[in-house]
Amino acid sequence: MDLKSNDFNEHEFELDGWARWDMPSDDYYDTLQFPEDYTGYDGSEVWGFIHNRIGFHEEEALVRDEYDADSWKADFNKAVSGLHAMVSAQVVRGMIEKLQDTGELDPESYQWTDPVEEYERRLGANGETPEAVEN
Repeated sequence: MDLKSNDFNEHEFELDGWARWDMPSDDYYDTLQFPEDYTGYDGSEVWGFIHNRIGFHEEEALVRDEYDADSWKADFNKAVSGLHAMVSAQVVRGMIEKLQDTGELDPESYQWTDPVEEYERRLGANGETPEAVEN
């Protein structure tokens, strides 16, 4: 049975009060048919929403020392940060692969064109989230 059929057959369960229950849809993408690729898409709005609206920031311990707070909420934030760092590393790798395939990244088509500069901006020691690599 394929994933889509399996999803439609198991749609009657709800995870918990935190999860929104949705019926399965026809929006399935085969990652073998459509492998990840550097598209130049700027996901900053999506990541901003994830970090600022889904992440935890309200408790005094998290506000005071969010990264080293000893709570499951801080651990959740670290997991999200680690996922974001992994995606950032994949974006940089995709840039390098596209450069190896085509020799250049068209600045008209892609917002970022220098993988070293992009790595430093996203994950470097003086970048936006240097602690994310630890996650």
